Amino acid sequence: MSESGEDDWRHLPPPSDLGVDAQEFLQALRLYMGYTNLSLRAFGKKHGYDPGTVSRYLSGKRPATSVFLRDLLKAAATAGQQVGESDRARLEHLQRRSLADTGSAASKDILRTEFAQVSREFEQQADTLEQAVQQLALARIEVSDHTERIRQLTESLALKEHDIRALEAQLAEHRREGIGQQELRDMTDAYERARAEADILRTELSKTRTLLREAEQRLEDSRRGMEFVASKIGRELREQEAAHKARVRELESRLRSLQEVVNRSQVSDSPGTDDLDARVPGDLPIDPRLQNDRVGAALRQLLAHARSPGLSTVSQLSSVPLGDVQRMFIHNEVRDEEKLRAVAVKLAERAGRPQDVREIMDLWQAGSH
Repeated sequence: MSESGEDDWRHLPPPSDLGVDAQEFLQALRLYMGYTNLSLRAFGKKHGYDPGTVSRYLSGKRPATSVFLRDLLKAAATAGQQVGESDRARLEHLQRRSLADTGSAASKDILRTEFAQVSREFEQQADTLEQAVQQLALARIEVSDHTERIRQLTESLALKEHDIRALEAQLAEHRREGIGQQELRDMTDAYERARAEADILRTELSKTRTLLREAEQRLEDSRRGMEFVASKIGRELREQEAAHKARVRELESRLRSLQEVVNRSQVSDSPGTDDLDARVPGDLPIDPRLQNDRVGAALRQLLAHARSPGLSTVSQLSSVPLGDVQRMFIHNEVRDEEKLRAVAVKLAERAGRPQDVREIMDLWQAGSH
């Protein structure tokens, strides 16, 4: 593409087959690309895009990805055009809606890729936090071991010092009584051995106390590290969605968009697939009194650990109606404890995480009172 032809997109009308959301999103892309003061070639070189791909995004010939949107907004901000949180949230919403409105195979592939990326990010964040928790547990064990060793050494040293005092008293008494030289030498040797053993115990006790202080410092570092990781993850999740929504809301929105695309194209799950292609009725009735965001988030995390089987697959595995499964994963709604348990048990078996069943049921119990 020549430099002179790079900016043809500025004068192209939006494709007539785009929906309202897709047209609004396309106009926003063009507006922010103008704010960057970069040519398509310069933008592509800076952010790793082929100029032709960027041109297709800006002409409406190809649906833009969320990654491209983030790079575009970053470039605009660098050029002095800051984007508020509400505007960013609106643009992200339009990006997802534009993919759903397009309904093309490319749009569906983009949504699938982005859904998989969000799932991987959730897993990485969970693994990072789990590693921090494990380091904290190991540090606590180390402190406990050193503390117990100090207790044992202190007791042994106290007994040894008692023996030394007893030997000193016996030596003094035998010297007064004038016992034989050999017996006195034997008693003196025993006394010297006891003193040497006491010195060894004192040295080991001092080293162990040093190790304990170091272990306590590692414990404090681990505790601070875990708090930092948890805080960082929480901050990243909060910043991901406007209006103080956790990142899981974005995941739900992307999943709903993907399912709407699938429903429009009348593509259903084939037997044995692992795609999240469950058909979701648009008018699924939801009771807000039965919603529990923490249970829904825990279920979706377990779903990711179980390699994200489709919701219809989850329904088949657990013998729970698909509508109830959809309510649990998409709308955080749980109507029946036994159905929730059945879904959690099957996913936990698939993921090899039986401990998650108890956690999910505890969250449900806590939210039901």
